[in-house]
Amino acid sequence: LWDRQTNQEIAKVLTGGLLPPPLWFANSHAFVVTAFPEQNSKREWFMVNIDGEIRQLTHFADTFPKFKIGFYTSISPDGRYLAFGMSSENDPRLFVPMDLTILDLMTLDVFNTCISFDNSAPIWSPDSQYLVIQHPDPQPSPHSIVVLNVDAGWAVSVLSNEYRYPVGWLDSGE
Repeated sequence: LWDRQTNQEIAKVLTGGLLPPPLWFANSHAFVVTAFPEQNSKREWFMVNIDGEIRQLTHFADTFPKFKIGFYTSISPDGRYLAFGMSSENDPRLFVPMDLTILDLMTLDVFNTCISFDNSAPIWSPDSQYLVIQHPDPQPSPHSIVVLNVDAGWAVSVLSNEYRYPVGWLDSGE
């Protein structure tokens, strides 16, 4: 984190690259990023605020030593949830379907939805109540679009057998 006015470093984490890129909260007071807690460790999620305070949010390596955090991530508009993919590091494919995982940024509880997604970031509804993903279906159907209600704990396929990627929500103002 760099202060452009004073031309000084405010905070630094070891990212080893920016995939996934840092995700800023809507209020612009902090961002989340994957980084290495120590040299030669696995990536974990961190939060960095504009004052330079760094907080490690996850400790996956303690429980799941063979994990990999995916490239496609998103933060809910209200800043409560972080949606991202996780998979086994043993899978040699670079872009592999991953389990949609939700991190509650208030409680730091982690939920594996057991729903796979690939090739696009999870998209949050403007009210942060719903999440839409592209789900790779088994053969013969190529893909589905799945909508999840994180708080209520349900998911439904709304479009199947299509190669389409969700890109956003229409906000009717209601």
